[in-house]
Amino acid sequence: MAVRPVKSLKEVEFSREVESRIYLPYSSTRRDVWDSYAENETRIVAGSKSDDEFFSDILKVRESTDSRWPDQTTAADDYSDHYCIYVGDAAVGSLGVTRLLHGPLFLHEFYPDALLDNYFDRIVSAYRFRLLPKFRRTSFLSKGTNLAYAMIREAWKEHIAKGAGMDLINVEPKYIPYYERMGYVLCEGSDFICPVFHEPISVMFLPTDPTRDSVVSDLIEERDDHVFLEDVLRKMNRTSVFIPRAAAI
Repeated sequence: MAVRPVKSLKEVEFSREVESRIYLPYSSTRRDVWDSYAENETRIVAGSKSDDEFFSDILKVRESTDSRWPDQTTAADDYSDHYCIYVGDAAVGSLGVTRLLHGPLFLHEFYPDALLDNYFDRIVSAYRFRLLPKFRRTSFLSKGTNLAYAMIREAWKEHIAKGAGMDLINVEPKYIPYYERMGYVLCEGSDFICPVFHEPISVMFLPTDPTRDSVVSDLIEERDDHVFLEDVLRKMNRTSVFIPRAAAI
């Protein structure tokens, strides 16, 4: 399937508010975004591909957790923000986040046109979320901090501040309940077969809707630029949230 072209900025009419977000680039400076020294000096660090040492740690996590990909780098890596969990000096988790304004998303061609067209300036896409198996347990930290949850929250914090209103992701079906508990919505009829490892993949999204319980509920309380699920469904010509049938995969 050919990659769906991404609109250039000249092809989109932006409001003054949107224009203020367009030129906020991905962050090229490495920075700590979360620290928990209760045990094992755990922290989340954000950076970019241009930081060779940092991105090398990202690739190590990817290689250690999912060897199905023949090339652990993707085109979206060049213009995305990257997050890495460190326990001591060891990289144990990684996540990439792309703003649609900066370029095509990871597996861009499989996302619904209705979302890409209507929320062009508000979409981010988290991708290649990986965590070493021994660090996936909630009880790893003494206070029961869930590292996966902390990673998602910190990435959201940064991108909400940049104007993000929706996270668009692709997930293996076995992870759908996990993301639904965080407030993500399953897209009916948007399932596809991964072009690399040839297994079913589902599309989900999370709007910054203050009327719903989600992983970002408290992060958007003071904002006035919400994206409501009801509006999203209307633009997708739907009146409710559907669960895709197995036959649609």
